[in-house]
Amino acid sequence: MKKKNKDEFSLMNLFKFVVIVIVAFAAFYGITILVTNKKADEKQKIEASIQYDEILVGQILNNNDNSYYVLVENEDNENNINYYQYISKKNNLKVYYCDLSNAFNKKFKSDDSNLYVDSIDQIKFADTVLLYVENGKIVSAYQTDEEITNTLESNLKENSK
Repeated sequence: MKKKNKDEFSLMNLFKFVVIVIVAFAAFYGITILVTNKKADEKQKIEASIQYDEILVGQILNNNDNSYYVLVENEDNENNINYYQYISKKNNLKVYYCDLSNAFNKKFKSDDSNLYVDSIDQIKFADTVLLYVENGKIVSAYQTDEEITNTLESNLKENSK
């Protein structure tokens, strides 16, 4: 009789263990489904957009536009936000952005600027610069805050006419 009770007790414990495992598995499965569905809904709400305005330093001279500006920005420059405000008000002013903190652009950061070059591999930037590129050549470079701001303001006025 003791053996029968032991077997029933073991069987009962096994049954309880299996039920607990199934309940735990079902709970984790349910939580996973809820979280996954929320993330999928969030992803569907975000529209896919391709960013064409940010370029790498190596692309500065070879864009499809005949003339355009490139704002090469040093992340330490406090005035970058001001430049963005001017550029956001633009009408037909084509401006590309180039972030020197990007890993692909770090080799172009230097203590001294070298802007008028024959090969893009020779170009160096010390701080934020606004370049005017025409037909694949750097025509003008605006290096001070005042020069960059004045250039953006004057082009904004010209484009709003």
